[in-house]
Amino acid sequence: MRTRTPPKVQRAPLWQAPLLALAGLVVLVAVAAARAISALRPRQRVPHRMAPIAEPEMVQAYARVAQMPQMRVMSAWVARNALRDKRFKRALDLGCGPGWLALELARMQPGLAVVGLDTSTEILDVARRNLERAGLEAGVSFHQGSAERLPFPDDYFDLVVSTLSLHHWEDPIGAFNQVNRVLQPGGRFVIFDIRRDVPGPAWLVAWLVRTFIAPPLARRLDEPLASARAAYTPDEVRALAERSNLHGWKVTTGPLWLMLESKA
Repeated sequence: MRTRTPPKVQRAPLWQAPLLALAGLVVLVAVAAARAISALRPRQRVPHRMAPIAEPEMVQAYARVAQMPQMRVMSAWVARNALRDKRFKRALDLGCGPGWLALELARMQPGLAVVGLDTSTEILDVARRNLERAGLEAGVSFHQGSAERLPFPDDYFDLVVSTLSLHHWEDPIGAFNQVNRVLQPGGRFVIFDIRRDVPGPAWLVAWLVRTFIAPPLARRLDEPLASARAAYTPDEVRALAERSNLHGWKVTTGPLWLMLESKA
């Protein structure tokens, strides 16, 4: 009768135990840091009275951010959501920045006349250069102005859109009333923005961007955290819309964003 040789027990190298302990400690520290930073999210909105983008450094930084792939994808998504296979004649983009959303609307619906409006003459210069490169001058124009005092007659547009601008408006109810004034009966509006009540990891990413990635001027302005603190929650947007002249609206939400839009 053969005797079985017991299997040899493989012992882990001595260096593995401290390495695993160190890895666990790093994870615990990262989780604690994430919780501490996410706890800084304000329950109450902190208004961000940002002056029109004028300094060359800020204009360049803002233009670079707007060209990032995720921002271009966002513009295309909002444009598709706004158009919804309907035919429009005249559209207004509030807080148009470098003009990417306006250009997307014009590309997706040839023949649509698109007007981009922004408070910054410097960023509008960037938008006009982007327009020239796109070859869409016949359908798109850019003008200076504010959402609270739209320089257009009543019932002038049948589509009004806006991205990442709402949290900068000093008088959102007044801006909503202006949208209602210039929008034709039965027209469509889509106002897209970030939301303040984002999950903790998203707040951590914003803190990392502000601390390690943003250019010096943006860090001095505390961006993008300042915009995140100034953003609204879905309930706050609903309350603002209820106090305005807008009608037939709904608030659609995602994990990081919200959208005030027409029901139709």
